[in-house]
Amino acid sequence: YAYWEKQGVQVQKGEKGIKIFVPSPVTFIKRETEWVTWKDATKTEQKRAKEGALPTRKAMYYKIGHVFEYTQTDAREKGLEVSELFASYHRNGSIREAESFRRALNGIAETQDVKILDRPLNELGTAKGCFYPELNAIALNPRNSD
Repeated sequence: YAYWEKQGVQVQKGEKGIKIFVPSPVTFIKRETEWVTWKDATKTEQKRAKEGALPTRKAMYYKIGHVFEYTQTDAREKGLEVSELFASYHRNGSIREAESFRRALNGIAETQDVKILDRPLNELGTAKGCFYPELNAIALNPRNSD
């Protein structure tokens, strides 16, 4: 919601956010025989962990967040195109041996009986790609570089 607000775009009244998993990394500190979260550790334990005197480990948890998609807003009515809104957020990069990498990914998809579509069925914004469970298919964003 905040992103759209910054763009001068309003989410349409009554729209419900799309639920997504949001990564939420958690650091644990070893307290004698048990692992406690960083926030549950004492200041002394946190200090000792920073100094390397107490072992730590990280784990990735996921919480539910909400996002609003382009069509849930008045962006189109304001003349803002998807490509304008997301152009600066779409990261590009390059890899060595791009063709070999692509062949390997196609091979993995084939072994999993997943089809790779030439084009996505809808606008992907900044997402690098998406999975269509009903088609058992993956589509990559056409704006991706290798």
